[in-house]
Amino acid sequence: MRRLINYGGPVLATYLALSGLTAAFADTTTTVTTKTTTVDSSPSFVLPASTYVVIDPLSGVIRGDYTIGTRTIDGVPLSSSYVVMDKVTRRLVGTFDANGNLIDLSQAPAATNVIVSVDSHRAALDRQIDLLLAQGRITGSQAETMRLDIARLFPGTQETTTSRTVTYSSALAADSGLYTVESRLLPYTEKTVTSRVVVPRVVTINGQLILPDTLTYRRLQLERSIEDQFAAGNITRDQLVSLKGDMLDLANRDGRYRAGGGISDTNAQIMAADLDAAQTKLDRDKASVAGLRIGAK
Repeated sequence: MRRLINYGGPVLATYLALSGLTAAFADTTTTVTTKTTTVDSSPSFVLPASTYVVIDPLSGVIRGDYTIGTRTIDGVPLSSSYVVMDKVTRRLVGTFDANGNLIDLSQAPAATNVIVSVDSHRAALDRQIDLLLAQGRITGSQAETMRLDIARLFPGTQETTTSRTVTYSSALAADSGLYTVESRLLPYTEKTVTSRVVVPRVVTINGQLILPDTLTYRRLQLERSIEDQFAAGNITRDQLVSLKGDMLDLANRDGRYRAGGGISDTNAQIMAADLDAAQTKLDRDKASVAGLRIGAK
């Protein structure tokens, strides 16, 4: 789930130990480690009919299939360190209490390791903004805007430990928002800087947390790019409508391909080729608009 960016030294555990967790989650760590949400042996949270798997929310690694009512996986007790994902839609839906009972992700306190991971991500992004500002690669105004955007992802940080608990949903949604801000910095980094996206990672779509695989993530990024190019005036409204229609067709077909809980290698290759074609179409549309601007001068 982490995007690793080398910008002069990684954010190590030593840094966290010396500086402490940032204000975003520092006031919630005690709550997470001392308070356990417990439900009875017949939990009220019931999953709709589908195929589910248990995953590690930080790495996206699937630990195994989830059977409703199961309290262990591979002999290991289920806990808040695991999240349940709908295998078809890749939507994150629940986690577990100390007794292995399933809990709605929006109601459960985030696991400590998730909070530390998100906080580390925020600290790394703050340091990257500072570095690029010091190097003159971004302006003071750009840095301030990005910092405000980051701050909005972590509301209520002044509340007391006893009055506030960070839910799993809000923690993962904040991490997704950090990636959005981070993506805006990429054009200003050194060409020699390596940026590696480890997919899957959590993204927020219509208020739902999705853990996309490589194909899904690529499709979501292309959809966002189309919107961004229109907002920047680089494609026309007619081109936008046409491109969005293409992406809707791709999303619908992707859903049909995954109806059985996965996508075959053949269908994955078809989807990859169609995504290539959609990217080419976007690039061609951008070039046509740029050509019109040059001709008008």
